[in-house]
Amino acid sequence: MHGLCMPTKTISIELDAYEKLAAAKKGPRDSFSKVIRRTHFENPAPTGADLLEHLDKLFAHLPDDGVSLADALAELPEDPPIATSPWDEVELEAGEKR
Repeated sequence: MHGLCMPTKTISIELDAYEKLAAAKKGPRDSFSKVIRRTHFENPAPTGADLLEHLDKLFAHLPDDGVSLADALAELPEDPPIATSPWDEVELEAGEKR
């Protein structure tokens, strides 16, 4: 990357974080940017259960009709198959094509 001017951002970090970054460098030519890019942060992917929990909290203010969100979603009809391409045709139940 010689000759290229990369945009930079100055940040302030606590001394213990700096020491961890410095210790993770693989040599004198290794940059903090490279160390950070190599780092894997724990960010678990949200699950369907997480979504349902979030929706339950979101709609908690609605009147309680005795039906949980999970039960209401389970009773929804299945969507018909969708073509993966506008040129593909999908056979529906009565031989109808879309």
